[in-house]
Amino acid sequence: MMSPASYPQTDSNLLHPWQFSTCSSTAINVYIKSLERDTSALENCLLAQYGQTVTSQLLLTAQAVCEMYYGNTSFPCRNVQSFDEICTKLRCRTTEDANCILVIPPTGTCCGTAKTCEAGTCVDGAVGTCATDGKKLKLEDRR
Repeated sequence: MMSPASYPQTDSNLLHPWQFSTCSSTAINVYIKSLERDTSALENCLLAQYGQTVTSQLLLTAQAVCEMYYGNTSFPCRNVQSFDEICTKLRCRTTEDANCILVIPPTGTCCGTAKTCEAGTCVDGAVGTCATDGKKLKLEDRR
């Protein structure tokens, strides 16, 4: 089971505030080690890497990130966040629920004109990236 985050937020846990219980961590490690020893499990998805690597070339709006987490009816919460903190504290809600829920946006999320999130920090990107009609991308802008 994942334990709720009941410890202070620091730079080292800012992008991964989740924590497995000691019992769960041990059980997962034991299971994965058993897969490594079992030659019949060579096709196991926990041991093989499938798919493609996502690079920072992928650009996402705050709207797109919220939709990835909570579906097509979700969107960024208004007036509770700024571009200064969007890379670590993006808040989303749905049309069915007025509560804002904190999410951690992936690398490549737009955080301003020609700026993207990289490992929780808003950094300069390529010229022309993350702009909407030449204006600064706003949290409420749609894809």
